[in-house]
Amino acid sequence: MSENLDLDVQERIDFVWSVIEHTSAWIQSADNKAAAAIAVNSLIAGFLLTNASGLAMNQNYTSLIAVMPIAAFPFLLIMLIAHLLSILFAFFCLTSRTGLGAIGKRLLEPNIERPGESLVFFNSVAKLGQQGYLARLNQIDRMGLLDDLAGQAYVLSALASQKHKWNNRSYTCLGLTLFLLICFGYAVMM
Repeated sequence: MSENLDLDVQERIDFVWSVIEHTSAWIQSADNKAAAAIAVNSLIAGFLLTNASGLAMNQNYTSLIAVMPIAAFPFLLIMLIAHLLSILFAFFCLTSRTGLGAIGKRLLEPNIERPGESLVFFNSVAKLGQQGYLARLNQIDRMGLLDDLAGQAYVLSALASQKHKWNNRSYTCLGLTLFLLICFGYAVMM
């Protein structure tokens, strides 16, 4: 069934390092998508504010409210909520996971066990300091390095998965916002 590849330690280290590089690219992809969602949401907000202020200047604000059918207000409310949630979820994707408080960690971080001090995670390296890092680096063997890299690959994979979940939520809300905006625009034009 499965063939034992009998990889030596260096081949395993190379493999795990390639997993880390690919996962880092997925994290960058998630961050780019979140930034794009924020940009599109900003365009929508600018469009809505510009058109709302133009309508308010051309007509009496109270008459604009009086002209709008009462059935439009729930759709506008849903559109506003979806719009704000899309922005919030995109910001959750972009939020740095270091230095979060207890509530932020529960909300934004995947529920994973983290290895102890890591020689490859920037926050652990910074906490060790230069001398502490050099001392740990001189003490580690190849299997220890493999374990550290594998732990980092696992944490990065869980983080990439979480970021893409926040993006999916953001784009779902963005799609709903655009759909309701188009429907509302069509209804107003009729």
